[in-house]
Amino acid sequence: MVTEVEYNLPIGEVARLTGVNPVTLRAWQRRFGLVTPQRTPKGHRLYSVEQVDEIKEILHWLEQGVAISRVKPLLKQTTPVVTTGEADSDWQQLTEGLTDAVLALKAVTVRQRLDELTSLYPLPLCGEQLLQWLTALDSSLAERVDGPLLRSWLQQQLQHYSALRCESVLRQKHRNLLLLSLGEQPDYHQWLWQLALLAQNIVPHSFSVADNLDVLSLVSERLQPCAVLALPAARTHQSTLEQLDQLAQKLALPVAFGGAYAPLLQQAMSELPRLTILASVTQLAAWPAPAKELQQ
Repeated sequence: MVTEVEYNLPIGEVARLTGVNPVTLRAWQRRFGLVTPQRTPKGHRLYSVEQVDEIKEILHWLEQGVAISRVKPLLKQTTPVVTTGEADSDWQQLTEGLTDAVLALKAVTVRQRLDELTSLYPLPLCGEQLLQWLTALDSSLAERVDGPLLRSWLQQQLQHYSALRCESVLRQKHRNLLLLSLGEQPDYHQWLWQLALLAQNIVPHSFSVADNLDVLSLVSERLQPCAVLALPAARTHQSTLEQLDQLAQKLALPVAFGGAYAPLLQQAMSELPRLTILASVTQLAAWPAPAKELQQ
């Protein structure tokens, strides 16, 4: 007996279940006809459980290296499909457009290309690709006479871009998060974590702290954060970990370590069960539990 499909999941709930933010879901529908929801009389999108499974299947293909523009024919395939590196070609075109915009000092084009890239691919998924592009671009700029100036200009544009994204999120229903920098970070890593958090409608409030973490309880009273994310330095003292463990207990908040140096803390955190390690931005989709908000 065939049962009628129920469309009763708002877009915020779908984002929570899949880790794909509403902007990306809308872009997939508009540009590629993927996952078309029903609409309420007020125009809000409603999805079915079956469509949640479809989104998870799309993510599977993206993780296998298939470009989003080539996913639709693969859905519901029952036989294995060999990928052909088409996604690499798509990424190359997108990043080449970004590089051209940087070399031409076209700020608006840089923002447009970043918008396109981060709307088509979930940010945790494309974060590593963005980091690879930035690393390769840095190497290329190092060989140019004007390289230092271009690099400085790019860093300004990236910070401006994240500020614009933050401003947009602040106008919506959002959550706050304490983002702690415990020391110097590799280039661009903190920016990518900020961007990935904003993609989940979480506003990261950044603080550079190395000790006296107890004062953060005063900040927490005002911001009411949903979690604390710390980006450790290459060397982080055990006392700092213990302070953060105590802070997690005091504030009753999840506390995690992310960034390039977080995996180095695995052994030191073995007896601090309240602390978590996020090895990459891809794990942000499940930490902390996303809110059930955003209904459009």
